[in-house]
Amino acid sequence: MTSQFEVLSHPGIRCLRPYQPGKSCEELKREYQVDKIIKLASNENPLGYSESIKKSIEANLNNLETYPDCQCHDLKLALANHLPVSPDNLTISGGSDSLIPLLMKCFCLGTGKSVLYSEYSFISYKIHPQILLLSTQEVPSKNWGDNVDAILQHTNEETGLIFIANPNNPTGTYLNNSQIEKLLTNIPATTILVLDEAYYEFGNAMANDYPSSLELLEKYPNLVITRTFSKAYGLASQRVGYAIAHVEITNLLNRVLPPFSVSSLAQVAAIAALKDQAFIKKSIEMNRQGYQQYVDFFNREDIDFIPSSANFITMDCGEDSLTMYQSLLERGIIVRPLHPYNMPNHLRITIGLPEQNQCVFEAIKEIRSQ
Repeated sequence: MTSQFEVLSHPGIRCLRPYQPGKSCEELKREYQVDKIIKLASNENPLGYSESIKKSIEANLNNLETYPDCQCHDLKLALANHLPVSPDNLTISGGSDSLIPLLMKCFCLGTGKSVLYSEYSFISYKIHPQILLLSTQEVPSKNWGDNVDAILQHTNEETGLIFIANPNNPTGTYLNNSQIEKLLTNIPATTILVLDEAYYEFGNAMANDYPSSLELLEKYPNLVITRTFSKAYGLASQRVGYAIAHVEITNLLNRVLPPFSVSSLAQVAAIAALKDQAFIKKSIEMNRQGYQQYVDFFNREDIDFIPSSANFITMDCGEDSLTMYQSLLERGIIVRPLHPYNMPNHLRITIGLPEQNQCVFEAIKEIRSQ
């Protein structure tokens, strides 16, 4: 008997095109029999994580049979002190990406309100509304980034959430303080602006006019800021993210937050990561130098790229990027084609260690010369 389970499923899931993660090192080894792998597809920290994190995890390997602190009390205190904000303004989650559907459930599901995002913005802003059967508005981009005037033109009382990745993934563009404040000043007070600052540490270091979003939070209660420990802190596998918001928004998010969503070891690792700011400075400086490597290389080779304020750079292959992507895979280099973002000619490349970047340059030159 042929099953009919797809027909039985939720309509938003039935037609869903799931998120496609970058190819893993194990997959590449199996498919191409290559031993040396350079993975530059997921914007992870090529330095890994700090030694203090490893020590903290090793010292807390007891009691794995018990549930973690559901309130993430110690981590909230550490974050509140670091930022600084009140612990009451914090929601801790299993990665900042998990906060996206929570916000949609709180402020759009069952309210008739829509989700607004820009062309070429983070793909989760599109996937989660589809799952929840929410109406959406995709606003045209400007120079591969968010167009403030277009966003304001499309925003009205029926707009529940506006999502802006700042810096944006996958283009690396960003909005400055005056642009963000222009949005907050002109959108309805009932519309919540979500600043997704997953790449905050890099944007704050690489862009001279990167916004001071925490200062804006004090003035605009309809602002929500999300950040993560997955990128600069090197804790992608531990899945720790957080939202900073007005206490009333925080209380609502905590109502729908799944219990025990952040493991004990992840909480310990995040606390240790906050204490080791020397590692963050090292990561940021390495990223700055690596980014300049790419800029110099692309300029020498006359390759178009999108200027970035994150830990990745997006290049224009001048044709369908799958050809370059496939050729790089054959050489053991994993990058990210951007067809799901309607950018079929572009590849996103995580900025790696100096020697990794050089391997990418040599591979690209070789491929283009063929």
